[in-house]
Amino acid sequence: MNEILLNFQTPAWWFTALIMAIIASLIAGFIKDWIPDWLSRGSLYFRRRSYRKRRALAKTIRVLISSPQLHNSYSHKVNRYLIVALVLPFMIFGLAPLHLFYENYSIYDPLREYAFNLGPKALGIQTIIMAVLFIPINFVLASQLSVLRLTHRKLRKQAIRQFSK
Repeated sequence: MNEILLNFQTPAWWFTALIMAIIASLIAGFIKDWIPDWLSRGSLYFRRRSYRKRRALAKTIRVLISSPQLHNSYSHKVNRYLIVALVLPFMIFGLAPLHLFYENYSIYDPLREYAFNLGPKALGIQTIIMAVLFIPINFVLASQLSVLRLTHRKLRKQAIRQFSK
């Protein structure tokens, strides 16, 4: 246990963890689309699930295309998620300077009476917690951006057909 805590304090461990996370994310990004197709070949449950998801996606796209107001509000919703996804990493990595400041000047810490002191481990724990909270936002954003991309593609095709007449 002490070795693990010592590893958290070395920059080499954090750099290696960051590089491994980036590599895992890239591999998962490429494999993500193949897994449902691969599973649906061998299992009736996944075949039905894949079919239901495609039908739900097609229905969502039809509804968004049919109503400009809904499409506009959906676009605003996706933009809000995108802003959060862009700002949150800065907040995650901004914890380190704040932690170091409050550690050195604890008199300015507004939560010093309420939060328990974790010592030097606090920086790593806070960063890990924020990163774990950041992961679901990326999944939601990716699914909504794919729906928006498909609706924009269909709307573009409709506009081209309409103006080419």
